[in-house]
Amino acid sequence: MRKKFTKILIWILITTIVVGIFGVVAPKKAQAAEATIDSTARTTINSNKLNPVMVWTSDQIGYMFYVDSDTVCGYSKTTNGGTSWGAEVDITAQTDCVLVDVWYDRWTPGGTGTIIHIAFMDNGADDVYYDTLDTNGDANGTEIEVETATTTITVTDNVTITKSTTGVLYVGYSDLTAAAKVRQCSAAVMSPLIGLMSAPRLWI
Repeated sequence: MRKKFTKILIWILITTIVVGIFGVVAPKKAQAAEATIDSTARTTINSNKLNPVMVWTSDQIGYMFYVDSDTVCGYSKTTNGGTSWGAEVDITAQTDCVLVDVWYDRWTPGGTGTIIHIAFMDNGADDVYYDTLDTNGDANGTEIEVETATTTITVTDNVTITKSTTGVLYVGYSDLTAAAKVRQCSAAVMSPLIGLMSAPRLWI
């Protein structure tokens, strides 16, 4: 009886020491499988450095915005929760796009719209642009210039866009002058061609 009790004490002691050193090893949880969105996205890291550039309108439908290898800004869409992604869709015909950023209507508190607001920069004309994508049908809006001919734009610069609770759009950006600038649009017009909010009336 004493030997049996001694063995139990030794086993408890050894178990306590092992747990104290290595901790309790919990079973690993299954991880989600990786999925390639675009195997030909531009490899210059700074071209795809901005956040947020992924918009989810439901647990299954998502949009990923990025600069492709041909330096055109576009997006890919998933309809199955990210398991697979469709081909890249251009949001501009320009082939010198260097940065893109987005803001979804419903990221603004109280927002109920379906528009993804898009801001991007090019390093050909060194301009800043605004466009839209209506997630209710995926209609692309009308591309317009927010800022014309800024100082030379490169991938080391930045651009961002947001929408206030009062409906005002703001685009912020910087260029090689290291000066940060912000423009705002307090109103939007309805495009008679595609029937969605596509172009600001005035950026100031």
